[in-house]
Amino acid sequence: MFAGMYLMGILFALALGLYLHRCEEEEIDKENEKRKVKFRKWHLTIGKICIDIRPVIISLIVIEIIILFMDVTWAYYIGSVLEFLFVLEILIIVGLVLQGLKGKIRYNFKRIELDKMVNLNKPILKFRGLIAIIILFMLIWSSIAPTVFPDGVNNTLYRRLNDSKNQVTGDNERTLDDPEEVRVISWRLATEYIHRAYGETAAMYSTDPYDLATNTDPSYVNGKFVWINVPLYQYAKWMGEKKIPFFVYVENLPSNMSRENPDVVHRVNKEISVHQERIEWKWRLYQPLFDQYAGELEVVQIRFDMDDSYNPYFVVYLGERQVVNNIVELKKILIVDATNLDRRWEYAVTDSSIPSWLEVVYPDWYVYDWVSFWGQNRLGLWHQWFNKQHLYVPDDTSARFLVINKTTYWQVPLLQMDSSVLGGYVTVNTRTGEVTFYNRESRSYCDWMTAYTQIQKYLSSGIVGYQELDIDEGYLYPIRMNDGTTRDAYIFPLYAGFTIQKYAILDAQEYTSQPFIADSLSAVLNEYKSHSYVRNITISGNLSWELMNLENGYVDASECVVTLNGTTYVVTKSDLSGGLIQDGDNEWRELKLAIADRNTEIWIVRSGNKILDVDWGNATLVTH
Repeated sequence: MFAGMYLMGILFALALGLYLHRCEEEEIDKENEKRKVKFRKWHLTIGKICIDIRPVIISLIVIEIIILFMDVTWAYYIGSVLEFLFVLEILIIVGLVLQGLKGKIRYNFKRIELDKMVNLNKPILKFRGLIAIIILFMLIWSSIAPTVFPDGVNNTLYRRLNDSKNQVTGDNERTLDDPEEVRVISWRLATEYIHRAYGETAAMYSTDPYDLATNTDPSYVNGKFVWINVPLYQYAKWMGEKKIPFFVYVENLPSNMSRENPDVVHRVNKEISVHQERIEWKWRLYQPLFDQYAGELEVVQIRFDMDDSYNPYFVVYLGERQVVNNIVELKKILIVDATNLDRRWEYAVTDSSIPSWLEVVYPDWYVYDWVSFWGQNRLGLWHQWFNKQHLYVPDDTSARFLVINKTTYWQVPLLQMDSSVLGGYVTVNTRTGEVTFYNRESRSYCDWMTAYTQIQKYLSSGIVGYQELDIDEGYLYPIRMNDGTTRDAYIFPLYAGFTIQKYAILDAQEYTSQPFIADSLSAVLNEYKSHSYVRNITISGNLSWELMNLENGYVDASECVVTLNGTTYVVTKSDLSGGLIQDGDNEWRELKLAIADRNTEIWIVRSGNKILDVDWGNATLVTH
């Protein structure tokens, strides 16, 4: 379609160019006879070329504008004033260039003064240069303002990330408990399965890796992590009233992936008439977006999803772009029935009536962009240029979709800027937008590439019987150890073709140690959990036992808060794994017993404001 429009435009431009060239040539000949002016042949040739090219350029610009407004649609590019100003700036500059070119040609050939040909006294023409400069300044300023003045950025995700209540240096209490929730099918592997599921109609659809990835999205349906794909007809084969007869989804099932036939690919035979890439304008998803939101909201992202009854939908995420700060705030969600474009439902992002089947209210592109912006710019441009400490960049090209305890999250690991050290990771609840930044600067975690290299080197040694297995992706999970502590570790599915032969786990902090590798996910998790790591605690002075009065205390699943001799301490089970006894589980139990008894005495070992050991005299679980 695009090629046809361009071809028609070029043919029209050439015809117009020949006509204008002929008119210009006749007028030039008359002038030559009247003034008896001789032109050099090469000069005339250059003039002809300039005259011919001019309408070609004008026609192509007109066609581009038509495509921008009608085909790609203004709705995609925004309802933003900034995008309108950007297009206007281009047109003004092109107009100034063409005006100068036109004036030069006519001056050389016809000796006609420029102001007789174009009325430059019109205000809009007289000040076009000044207008262009003002618009250019507005565009540049709106783009750099958020980085120069980050405190002025008004965005929900950004504010939540900046809130100290959402920044955690302690352990992540949302730990992986069910091995079946581990992400074992990578985005690439999902598209490979999907492409082969097209079956006898595969030649009709695009199997380009980019198209497959673009039209495949992760989701959570009926309690299962799935990859959902909507096929895309090849452009030359999508004519008339054709519909897509099916869509495909792939289940993320770790227990099946070691089988010769994993049985994870499924086709749903429901006709899809709507598509964001459809040729016919009346069936294209952008048509209602253009009608409803052009000039108001822009499309942040479009995802393909299905409900718990396997009905297909396109979910359109709409945002409002601010003029002063060139940033987007997510405002609305439009759910469109993929079988009928007229069935659409609009919701505000905070609307409690959003269907329960829609797990992703905050889309991955939006989350990734804002986490990236926060990590790099929150301390200001000056700090970014001359310091960079406590600034981060994403350790991946997209947010990772993870399921932990039946809750879905986007995870964005963050590298300390200009390093291979992980500064921490951000998790965003895909449904509620709840944000938590787990700061790991003091723990010196390795990045994904370091963990990947460590696993590959270990495999190439032949120590596990394999010298090479494929690694597509690796995922950072918080795992509760058997001793009650929580550690972050990378889990790598190791592929041989389309099946998983083994699983590897590498501790993110003790990454120089030997990785754990086993045939099944549950086996490697159990092996890792049973390992004991000595927690790195900075100890000041010599450790000794002290008898303290327990005046007040409170305990929950993750921490104890106690007041001893007028000083309040926060104690976690992982704190008690070090010290002189190193029996964190039983020391934790004795501390809880002491708190329940109240107004008692308790023996402790402390280093600074950290309690490392606990022994309550009325219990016998530990003895100092």
